[in-house]
Amino acid sequence: MSAARHLAAVAEPATQIDYAFCRHPGYHPGPGEPSFWEGIADGETRRDRDRRQAIAVKLCRECPLLAPCTNLLSDLDDRRLAVDGVIAGQVRQWRTRTKKKRPRTPHLS
Repeated sequence: MSAARHLAAVAEPATQIDYAFCRHPGYHPGPGEPSFWEGIADGETRRDRDRRQAIAVKLCRECPLLAPCTNLLSDLDDRRLAVDGVIAGQVRQWRTRTKKKRPRTPHLS
């Protein structure tokens, strides 16, 4: 689950989430493109991901909801729930890219 969805689920009052930068439509690309806050996107290079997430980290640190988001992250850590992406100005990665397996060559005797 993305960090923005976690924050939306716990933000009080419900309208407070509207002020989080990660929820602002202006910071989200077009359909099929990863947001700044998402984790690894399919087909994305590490360099592109790092650049994208660096923008998210900067926006998080300026966000009016940084404190509640930091509390949310602490709660998720306490419950051992993993987040993939940027949350509370921190980059979290819980999954890795799957590498394509090379077909094994049979041993010829």
